[in-house]
Amino acid sequence: MKEIIFSFFFNNYKKSMNIKKIAVLFLTAAVFILSLSRCKEGYQYEDIPNILTDTTIDVSSMMYHNLEFVGGWGYTPNGYKGLFIYCSAPEEYVAFERCCTYDPRLPAAMVYYDSNNQVLIDSACCGARFSPWTGAPLSGDHATVALRPYRTQYYPNQGKIRITNY
Repeated sequence: MKEIIFSFFFNNYKKSMNIKKIAVLFLTAAVFILSLSRCKEGYQYEDIPNILTDTTIDVSSMMYHNLEFVGGWGYTPNGYKGLFIYCSAPEEYVAFERCCTYDPRLPAAMVYYDSNNQVLIDSACCGARFSPWTGAPLSGDHATVALRPYRTQYYPNQGKIRITNY
């Protein structure tokens, strides 16, 4: 009788251990699958081709005349999908890649400046919004990575801005 009781409990114990192992294995697989299928969150800059950029723009030209004033902005065709240049303070400029970081592989993933709301927005793809001063994402529900910055150097004697990515 002792052997039957012992055998009954021992076999049930072994079965419960197998169930626990299966449950742990299942949960591990579920977490792994979910991590692979997450929503295109936070693509890094390596997803954006790094096109060698070294360009100079003349702030006094008609095309970039708007950059003479704080809050002025403009685009150039350089970089991967173009550059956004912004006058953040007197004689201080910032420049960012216009390619949206949410999913840069989409052809329409490009930011445009919304002067009414003073934000960069990808209205064609995901609706992500970015700060024109820092390139940081403003809407946490889409892009989580800032726009790629470019180096800017202003030459006041010439009225020119040099923009590079090296």
